[in-house]
Parts: sequence; C-alpha cells; structure tokens
Amino acid sequence: MNARARGFTLVELAVGVTIIALLVSSLMYTISAQSDQRAIEETRRRLEQARELILGYAAANGRLPCPARCTTWPTCDSGTYATSDEVRDPVTGKCTGGGVDDYYGGTLSSGATGGLLPAATIGFAQTDTRGYAVDAWGNRIRYIVAKTRAPGTCGPGDPPAANALWTNATNLKTYGMACQPNDLLICKSSQVTPAPSTSPSSCGGPSSPANAIMTTSLVVAIVFSTGKNGSINSAGTGADEQANLDGAGTADPIFVYHAPQPTGATGGEFDDQFSWITVGELMGRLVTAGRLP
Repeated sequence: MNARARGFTLVELAVGVTIIALLVSSLMYTISAQSDQRAIEETRRRLEQARELILGYAAANGRLPCPARCTTWPTCDSGTYATSDEVRDPVTGKCTGGGVDDYYGGTLSSGATGGLLPAATIGFAQTDTRGYAVDAWGNRIRYIVAKTRAPGTCGPGDPPAANALWTNATNLKTYGMACQPNDLLICKSSQVTPAPSTSPSSCGGPSSPANAIMTTSLVVAIVFSTGKNGSINSAGTGADEQANLDGAGTADPIFVYHAPQPTGATGGEFDDQFSWITVGELMGRLVTAGRLP
C-alpha cells in the first residue's frame, strides 16, 4: 500500500495558534494577578511593621514621632529636609518644615510638604535611594499624626496652646492620660451629600455616623500607601484617593478608606491601604512602658 504523508492544514494551524495564544494570555494574567497580590500583601506587612515601629518609638521616647519632610519633591535630594528623619521643633514639640505647620498630607507636588513616614527616626528598613520609606511599588509611605486635642478631655488642665501634645513627651506625661485627639477623621466615602466637613468634623451624608469608620476622638496617627496606581508623588485618579492627598495648604484631616474598587465605581478606582493607631493603643503602650501615668 502506498501511504501519502499529510501535513496540517491552514485551518488546523490557525486553531492551534489561537489555543496557544489563549493559554499564554491566561498564564500571563495569572502571573500578573499573583504578582499584584504579593505586592498588596507585602505593602500591608510594611504598614503593620511601620505601625509597630511607631508604637515602639513612642514607648521608648514617651511621644509619637513627627513626619519626615521634603522640599524638592519627588527626588528629595536637596534642601533642609533631604533626609527621612522626623522634622520637629525640639522646644514646643510641634511637627514643622519649610515654615509650614501643616502635616496632614498634601498633594506633595512642590514646596515643603509633610506626611512622610520618618524611616530614619523609627528604624524602618524598606527605603528608596534617599532613605524614605516605600511600599512594595516603590511609592513613599505617608504618615500623619494628630496635632489637636479635644478641649476639656485632659483632666485638671490643658497643654499650653503654643505646644503640641502627641509629639511632646513632657505634655503627654503631664496631661496625656485623659486627652483625646480632635482632628483625624476616617470616612468610608468622600462621595456623599453633604460632603465630609472639618467644621464641624463630620463624614457627611444624610447620616454621618453611617459613613464614619473612626471618629476624631479615636485616631491619633495614620500610616498609608497610595497603592499600585499612585505614582511616587501623587495619588491615583479616583476621587476617594484624591481625598487622601488633598491637604496641601488646607490642613485637611479627613481621610477615606474602603475595600479596593475598579474604575467606574462610585468614588473612582481605589487601592489605597491604611493602618492607624488609636489613642487607647498609644496610651496603653505608654503605660506598659512606664511612661504614663
């Protein structure tokens, strides 16, 4: 019998190529998704590590550290605040920098800015080439500390108006046991009517408590990452993300945190990650360390 050799037809080749392309595409998507998940988990780990280092610093020094600053964003390679140490007035304890007593965050696009984790001060190891703390995507980690306290919550007296409380060991020792913060507010969304407000402090909406995660009397410090979609010097494009970096010159202490969501969702794309310290945790750590009462 004569056997005739037969090759693949063009249709068979096309089908084969299509199947291979689909398999490769699926594999690449899986690898990318796994890589993103690892980065998310690593960033979460770094935020928790930063949180513990801040509490450890407080236990050792009797106060919270101030944020690091930068005068030549985004490189931070020159100027007075070109290191990732805290920037603080040693007498009053106020967090300072560039003559601006505003350290709630900011768009960090130019000039003196605040709200960066002071890696050199607290001993945070994961840093960029300038020594600033970074998340798994290389974006600098933000840190915000309360700078006001609720009137009448400090027992027999209040700290001097010209001095800080949470970043001043002497004031915390004298007045701190009963004091409550009065500025940092964490909301579920910025897209509510009426909008979140600082005067009076409210997460807005028809029922403010329903939109609030943590009230001003509870949060004394916040550590957060702008996530994968935040560039090294800005937030992502979502309205809720922008709300976390809108404090330049306005001292906006309102922050938004919720589960990740895609572009097109209410409030826009969101992948910021947060960790925070409550006043109770801070006081408990200071008591355990013998810093209070």
